Amino acid sequence: MQVIDDRRAAAQRKYGFDVGKTGALLLLEVDEVGSRYQTLIQQATAGIRESQQPLQTDNPKAAFWYGVGRNGVWTIPIMLTIAIVSWFYSQQQSYQAIKATLDKYPNAAEFQFLMQLGQLEHAEDGALNLILRAAPSKGTIEAGKHYVYNSDCKCVRVPLHY
Repeated sequence: MQVIDDRRAAAQRKYGFDVGKTGALLLLEVDEVGSRYQTLIQQATAGIRESQQPLQTDNPKAAFWYGVGRNGVWTIPIMLTIAIVSWFYSQQQSYQAIKATLDKYPNAAEFQFLMQLGQLEHAEDGALNLILRAAPSKGTIEAGKHYVYNSDCKCVRVPLHY
């Protein structure tokens, strides 16, 4: 009975209310069962640790596959996660660079055909030039390949898309 009274007093100090003799008896039973299971778990853990033996081999291939078997379960998903995160990060960097360019030059999207179809030439002085040819008098004018001379304003008009 003294054990039950001690447990009852400990519960009252811990929880701030009286659990009664039945509650104290239940708490004692829970503690006893828990300590039995804890002992069983410790014994099983010790048995597992004692049964583990390192692999000793002169065959590098066998050692590699042994290591993959032991650690591959965690290593492979971690490596895949790192690869996927790296890929998304690089895509995000590329996206940010493109977005910054489009924000800086709002008409940049209009020059898409000119950029895709335009022929570039490196001049001897190091300049990079866009090569455009005069628009044919008959036939179709292609964006990024032809220009149209306007004599009224004495200027060249470059079609960006059709």
